[in-house]
Amino acid sequence: MLSKTYDLGAIMEMNASLFAKFLEHAIEKEKKDHLMDAYLTLYPYMHLGMMEFKSFEDFVSQQGENKPVKCNKSPEEIEAEMLRVVEAYERRVRK
Repeated sequence: MLSKTYDLGAIMEMNASLFAKFLEHAIEKEKKDHLMDAYLTLYPYMHLGMMEFKSFEDFVSQQGENKPVKCNKSPEEIEAEMLRVVEAYERRVRK
């Protein structure tokens, strides 16, 4: 990400807060690039009237943020479930 645009030596010499800002900017740019790629695959269909036209800004706003999944299980229930998964995997590998 950052090494595409900036000199790696300069990146290594940055202080942590400046590096964090550059990294955050690079991640946001990469997300926007991926969204633009997705939008451009849909654009011909919108242009032909096969889909409702949406501006890029509307398309981005409708994608939403990745929201954490709410889990109502206790840590013990999660651990028990994962142990069952591991045991099933181990049985499968032994065969």
